Amino acid sequence: MRVTKAARSLIATSVLLLASLGFLPSISSISTAGAADSAAASQLISLTNSLRASRGLPALQSNGTLTAKAEAWAQHMADTGVLSHSVLTDGAPGEWTHLGENVGRGGDVNGIHNAFVASASHLKNLVDPGFRYVGIGVVSINGGIYVSEVFMQTDSQPAVSPQAPSTGAPAPQQRSARPVASAPRSGGSTSNASGRSTATPAPVVVTPPPAPEQLTVVLERLRALDG
Repeated sequence: MRVTKAARSLIATSVLLLASLGFLPSISSISTAGAADSAAASQLISLTNSLRASRGLPALQSNGTLTAKAEAWAQHMADTGVLSHSVLTDGAPGEWTHLGENVGRGGDVNGIHNAFVASASHLKNLVDPGFRYVGIGVVSINGGIYVSEVFMQTDSQPAVSPQAPSTGAPAPQQRSARPVASAPRSGGSTSNASGRSTATPAPVVVTPPPAPEQLTVVLERLRALDG
């Protein structure tokens, strides 16, 4: 989900993700306990900034107000057992000009981050060059985690300066299951891309016609056969 101040009543892009990682609690298993996991949140920031560095983008800075918003929403999702987006403008710093949000649930940090990267709409938030601040909340519950990531751009932030992409190979991460797209929801949220792969058609090879001199030879041979 992304929103700009110029159109704060509209939701421009939906980034709702259900990471299919074996954490699908039934209603009877939902608990209101849950525990905030600041170490997991720090790990997600590190993974995101490594991804941005590999593309020559500036690192995101942690913002306390965004973090409080993200933590509260991750706790809300854990309490209700429902994966959903927050109202982006609620609890956001007053200086924002552009906001984005990724939400997900799954078994571990690497699995959810990999699922975000595999989804075009979620990846767009992770590598948006305009975003310079982030707040991430992670709540552990029933053997899995709920994640909320809130991104922000402001008018007063430093200008983006070109950086050389990182040449180091990214550290291997735990492989995650393919994200499962949710059905469209009311209130402006729509599902993300299904991730279904499509085959590229084989190229069609066109044989060029023979050169004029080749045609002459063929005609002469045909005349010889007729004679």
